[in-house]
Amino acid sequence: MNYAIASRYHANILWHKLNIPTIPISYSPKVQSFYEESGGKSYNAKDLYNCTNLVEIFQNIPLFCLPKECVL
Repeated sequence: MNYAIASRYHANILWHKLNIPTIPISYSPKVQSFYEESGGKSYNAKDLYNCTNLVEIFQNIPLFCLPKECVL
């Protein structure tokens, strides 16, 4: 798998644990804070709806490393 799109908190953790670049769709503050605490960015549905080029979002996904305290 090259990329993942995830909105659920634990799905985001799983994809990042597997080192799969992920576009996070934040439906709640915990998903947003998961990325912000690590210097990442999450998107909401409005961001994606207003985006004119989804390919650009995929091309700019950084490979995200989980903070040590999040690793199971």
